[in-house]
Amino acid sequence: MYDNETNNLSANDPVPETIDKPPVITLVASSVTSSSSATITWTTNKISDSEVKYGTTSGDYSDTASEATDVKSHSIGLTGLSASTKYYYVVNSTSPGDNTNQSAEYSFTTSAAARRSVGGGGGTTTTTTTTGETTVSTEPTGEVKSTVTATSTDAKASATISAETIAKDAAGSPLTSVTVTQPSALPAGAPSGANYVGYAYTFGPEGAKFSKPVTISITFDPAKYEGKTPVIHTYEAGAWKALATTVVGNKATATVTHFSTFVLFAAEEVITPTPTPTPTPKPTPTATPSPTPTPTPEGPGFEAVFAIAGLLAVAYLVLRRKRK
Repeated sequence: MYDNETNNLSANDPVPETIDKPPVITLVASSVTSSSSATITWTTNKISDSEVKYGTTSGDYSDTASEATDVKSHSIGLTGLSASTKYYYVVNSTSPGDNTNQSAEYSFTTSAAARRSVGGGGGTTTTTTTTGETTVSTEPTGEVKSTVTATSTDAKASATISAETIAKDAAGSPLTSVTVTQPSALPAGAPSGANYVGYAYTFGPEGAKFSKPVTISITFDPAKYEGKTPVIHTYEAGAWKALATTVVGNKATATVTHFSTFVLFAAEEVITPTPTPTPTPKPTPTATPSPTPTPTPEGPGFEAVFAIAGLLAVAYLVLRRKRK
């Protein structure tokens, strides 16, 4: 109830809908622009100012960058960063009514600075390691909210993580970003029967694990693999391990369940000779012996018949004499 004497609302009255509410923060993302700089962007549902708190320790934000202009699309550049360093950050937006909202914590990793080394002839060569980073939106359980593809800065390597995959870093925390780095050197020489032709990438954070297969892709120059087979390898337990690689056109892909360093080696083609069929010997037919006919006993010959007839005649004559 409104008090005419004090010009105030009583404590039991509802809050009018016109009272300002904190802005809603969405689409927080980071983009590494060099070894010492990055840009943080986000949006709010109402105009508000912009502030980024950041530091190298999770939960401890020792540095701040801000912009007082009230906008809905926010962009803050961070400079003076250390090379090859992981930074943690949160964004804040305060509405004209002085209501503030702060995001969850995110992270990014700066690229490595150019590194000089002395060549064998006393000259100087420069090797630059670049990195690309992509923000991954996950639930507190680590479940990826939507399919995301992280791509290297040279656009030749990528990792695609599908929605509903449980993605966690080596410490078991939900994954918030993916980095794709081109290492300045391989962890070991090329495996036997393969050559290194320049395609090596470290997908980070190293040791990250996934509940579903993640697709690793590397686009290559076919001329470098003429007469050879592109095969993606990963370095594990002190040795190179060849992965089942599918090659379509000039792109090689493989699936993995954890992040590490992956190299597309040019493997020697192994030609498997067609075996000469061994002739199967034909069996020698076995002759079936003809059955020996059983002789049919012959009846008495003519000689026996005459002998019997003679005996009968003699007996007849003897009987006649006795009767006389």
